[in-house]
Amino acid sequence: MKKLILIVSLFLAGSLFAEKIKEFKQNYPVDKGQKVRIEGLSGGSFDIVAWDKDEVAFELALSVKSNKKKIEKEYFDEFKIKTEMVGNERVIIFDEPSVSPDYSFWDIITLSLNFSFSSDLKGKIYLPARSTTLRIAYSDINMHGFNSPLRIIGKSNKIWFEQINGIEEISNDYGEFNIRNSAGNLKLENKSGKVNIIDFTGNVTLDAKYAEIKLGRIKGNCILKSQSAGITIDGIEGDLSVESKYSNLQIRAITGKVDVENQSGDISISEAGPFTIDAPYSTISVTGAGSEKIGNKITSKSGKLRFRDTKGALMIRDGYSGISFSETSGDINISTTSGTIDGDRINGNFIADIKYSTLEIERLTADEINIVNQSGKILIKALKEPQKTLIKNRYADIYYYLPDELKGDYKLYSTYGKIVTDFGFDTKVLGESTAISTFSGIKRDITAEIEALNGNVYLRKF
Repeated sequence: MKKLILIVSLFLAGSLFAEKIKEFKQNYPVDKGQKVRIEGLSGGSFDIVAWDKDEVAFELALSVKSNKKKIEKEYFDEFKIKTEMVGNERVIIFDEPSVSPDYSFWDIITLSLNFSFSSDLKGKIYLPARSTTLRIAYSDINMHGFNSPLRIIGKSNKIWFEQINGIEEISNDYGEFNIRNSAGNLKLENKSGKVNIIDFTGNVTLDAKYAEIKLGRIKGNCILKSQSAGITIDGIEGDLSVESKYSNLQIRAITGKVDVENQSGDISISEAGPFTIDAPYSTISVTGAGSEKIGNKITSKSGKLRFRDTKGALMIRDGYSGISFSETSGDINISTTSGTIDGDRINGNFIADIKYSTLEIERLTADEINIVNQSGKILIKALKEPQKTLIKNRYADIYYYLPDELKGDYKLYSTYGKIVTDFGFDTKVLGESTAISTFSGIKRDITAEIEALNGNVYLRKF
């Protein structure tokens, strides 16, 4: 029970007093098909054990300390464990008496108002293989070997589960969870505390607003909701959905899809399937994730985005982030307003609708390049000649590097700038400001159009 009440006299210190203990050993039969519900447990330490008997049993010790002997006796006398049937449930109620000092007139006159009281209930609870509901608060709970449907409703508990197969629902605001080697279809609610779930078989739905969360080796789908938390997820054989606002996330080893919504924070995803990320003001790092069959989508406004060794198409809708790619496989489609974009060893088509960005891509292997920019340097180094190229830049230079031999048709335009090539193009100047270079290759299905309105065009050998 761990109840503590302390009122100190203005002038007199409380006297020393000894702890009193009362033991409870009670059994309650449970018929076949009946459910079990236990209510009123609070402020204790309990080992909850499953057994093969058709009864609930308690082996508990209640300890009480008080400087008022009368209060101690009344508390022991009035503390009861009751039972009743409610529908198909065997309900067991821990009826704890209220405690308050009963001051005499003389106590008040002499200011002898010092009063202290504490109680603690601990021991073992044995449960049969039945659907069970526990209502418990402010307690330490150690439970193992239970294989029937289980619900816990409470707050501020410290819970340790081991080999529990049948967990359905847990509500424990401001408490701590430790669940290992267990199974079920878990729905868990927590406002603030710690949640650790390791080696769990079944789906997990977790609503933990301000908790520190660790999930690992989950065989099932996971849905996680949070406001602000530190979240670490390592190993899920299924899909993962995270909805948060101001959390830092480390996500690794997800066999299914990853769907993340987070307003602001650091997001790291590695060794995962296809991913969707909506994180307006976050730092995003993705490594070794994605799927060649299903595309990936990222929505951001301002932050840092890094993609390494990803698979499948990347669709990025951004505002003002720095974006980096390395060793990616799949088409890239970017829309952004302002920022720095760089990449190396990209295998896939590259489409970019950008406005005031600097773009530098090394070792690109693509069939199509389509880039439109308003202002900012564009540099592309292609390992092979694309089938279709369109590059336009309004107020900055374009640098385009290709292999030694060109096979397609090329048209280069520069207004208020110059055109420089390593391929012997035929260049003409129209009027005082426009330069045009053309080249006709042996393959007419390969086309390239490159235009700088107020900048230079450089077509170089790579």
